[in-house]
Amino acid sequence: MIKNSVTTFHAARCLQSHIIYRCDLQRATSANIHLGVLIELVGGNWHSLGVALRRALDKSEIDAIASTWRERLSAPFNYFQAEFETAWNEAEPGACIDWLASKYGASLLVEPALQVDHQRIVPADGDMDLEQVVRAHVFSMLDVEAKQFLDLSKPPAVVVESERAKVA
Repeated sequence: MIKNSVTTFHAARCLQSHIIYRCDLQRATSANIHLGVLIELVGGNWHSLGVALRRALDKSEIDAIASTWRERLSAPFNYFQAEFETAWNEAEPGACIDWLASKYGASLLVEPALQVDHQRIVPADGDMDLEQVVRAHVFSMLDVEAKQFLDLSKPPAVVVESERAKVA
């Protein structure tokens, strides 16, 4: 691992998306079930992808889901963990969210990536590993977005992948 020798890391791009199940595509007023949030951070030679997903749905939400999705989405984290890992392994840095959005665009929706403003990452300790700093920043952003977007009666499951990008 590379030790951080700079005092700030500013991501070139910070992308955000929501994962939603839309109960009825034919009615604009139908319920949406918010399942998770995604954050992708790309800067310099670093790439990080994080997801916060609800662990389970309540009975009324499960009942509102079409039978073809019901079993898979009753525990969103269990279903999406594999999808998240596949996106991380298959897509280019900065394109993971859009890779998922291209796959899920109907009842189960991963919104296209939206570039958002974010604070620069400023390590608290000059000896901190840069990967740890980037991962902590993604965790923090997921926490903020999950509190605004998800029903957090129970804490979400959170996964963050981070690595030096393959390009130098």
